[in-house]
Amino acid sequence: MKYYGWRMGIVFSLFFALLIGDAYLANRSTQGLTEAQELIAHSWEVRVKLRDTQIQFEKSISAGRGYVLLDDVSNIQTMEVAQKAMKADIDNLSTLVKDNALQLGNIKKLRVIVEDEVRVVAEAVSHKQKLGELWKADKSRAFTMRALSSKNYTTALLSCLSDMEREESRLSLIRHIEAKSFERQTRLTIFGAAGIACAALVATFILAYLMLRERFRGETVMRLANTELEVRVGDRTASLQQVNEHLQMANNELEAFSYTVSHDLRAPLRHMVGFADLLEQKSAGLLDESGQRYLNLIKEAGLRAGRLIDDLLTFSRMSRAELRHSLIPMQEIVDRICGELNDEHPSHKIHWAVMPLPNVWGDPVLANQVWRNLLDNAVKYSSKQEISQVAVGYRKTDTELEFYVRDNGVGFDMSHAEKLFGVFQRLHETEDFEGTGIGLVTVRRIIVRHGGRTWAQSEPGHGATFYFSLPLACLEKPQ
Repeated sequence: MKYYGWRMGIVFSLFFALLIGDAYLANRSTQGLTEAQELIAHSWEVRVKLRDTQIQFEKSISAGRGYVLLDDVSNIQTMEVAQKAMKADIDNLSTLVKDNALQLGNIKKLRVIVEDEVRVVAEAVSHKQKLGELWKADKSRAFTMRALSSKNYTTALLSCLSDMEREESRLSLIRHIEAKSFERQTRLTIFGAAGIACAALVATFILAYLMLRERFRGETVMRLANTELEVRVGDRTASLQQVNEHLQMANNELEAFSYTVSHDLRAPLRHMVGFADLLEQKSAGLLDESGQRYLNLIKEAGLRAGRLIDDLLTFSRMSRAELRHSLIPMQEIVDRICGELNDEHPSHKIHWAVMPLPNVWGDPVLANQVWRNLLDNAVKYSSKQEISQVAVGYRKTDTELEFYVRDNGVGFDMSHAEKLFGVFQRLHETEDFEGTGIGLVTVRRIIVRHGGRTWAQSEPGHGATFYFSLPLACLEKPQ
């Protein structure tokens, strides 16, 4: 056995070193892929700003012409707004391309063209404002009209924007190639890890086989007595029981640790949001639009993380809490939650269709949480409809009561139905519908603890129906 022991140590040390190296390479390739994707998004943002600059330029020219030709005073404000937006876009472009000397040179050219255009339009507008009705008979009218109608500025601007667009397209192509390269590296490292794991498994099997063979060979030489074997079995049973107790203890400690970590995270998040509010109050009028947006993003992220931690704490408490059985007034709970949701969404019309529901025996607090999550989801995912249609009902089968909540919302693809009841699993983007991915897994955990089951049916764009069942025994008071 010693013969194989030190060789096993060498083999597993080698496999461990290979796995560490593979993990390092995977981490580097993943970081490279993330950075390349961020640069691609940066190039796309620059190209969007270029389009915005061109639009504002053309709007400024058109507004100036509109005032001079049509004598429409409202075009002056439109022209000024467009010129201001155009300068802001150019400033944003300068910030975005500050690390690219070529693009900074193009920005300088762009500023000159824009300043010339602003000057010419301003002179034409000022000239007409001074002359008033005499402008039509003024000899400089024809010159002013030619200046406003000239395509030189538009051509120069389009040429400059085209140069910048080509540069960003070139950079974007390079970054796409880098991203593909990092993606291939990541894939190779994953396959490498799988190969190393398979090799380790094979080596383990071979070494285990050799060790077992040696062990059996020794047992054939020296057979233990039946009494000794019984003692060994007893010892093994006691060892397994001890391992089982240790596992149970570890699970309890892990759950307590999860609760403690989640609980302790709430304080720094509250501080982050609170200080962000204070910063917003004290710096009112000092931050530009970007700074204000960044501050709002910090506050939103803090609040979202806080909601997630609250949901995790609720989920953790629910796992440990003992069920307190009493009579659950299902109808009363649903009616109350419907009223609360009407108050929470005063600007959105909700049509409720709730059939009479039976009273059941179980934990009323947890039942309230189930209905709250399901009804809140129904309203949330149908909020883009003009009127939210939410139906609540149940049916009795031979073995259970099946309750349902149906809506006319966005629905989902049934191939992803099981993901709905997983922790942090979401089928829609957070930007479209807020949420933490804890609600439905909480519903499933509560219903399972009551001896029931959960499932859903839907079709994209045609709403969704969520079901949960309770055994018929819930109609009778538990002994």
